[in-house]
Amino acid sequence: MLIDCAGCGIRGSGCADCLVTALLDDSSPAAGLGGPEARAIEVFARAGFEVEVLPTPPARRAADPTSPRRVTRAGRGTRRRPPPGRWLGDGRARG
Repeated sequence: MLIDCAGCGIRGSGCADCLVTALLDDSSPAAGLGGPEARAIEVFARAGFEVEVLPTPPARRAADPTSPRRVTRAGRGTRRRPPPGRWLGDGRARG
């Protein structure tokens, strides 16, 4: 594939929204995309879709297995679930 920005009709004013800029700019969310993702974006763009690559949300911090956990005892503000099938027949069946 050959991309010639010199022949682009909206060169200059449209560069910020250009897919090529998004794919080649290191600070762009699209910079970390692999080959299959980049090809999929190209297919959508050629089909006439406006493609916007959103930044990935920050990764959730994994729980630290050594940190203390809050443990509650049954009967102290917690509600115990009845055994399976307990609600059937007493009018409170779910479903």
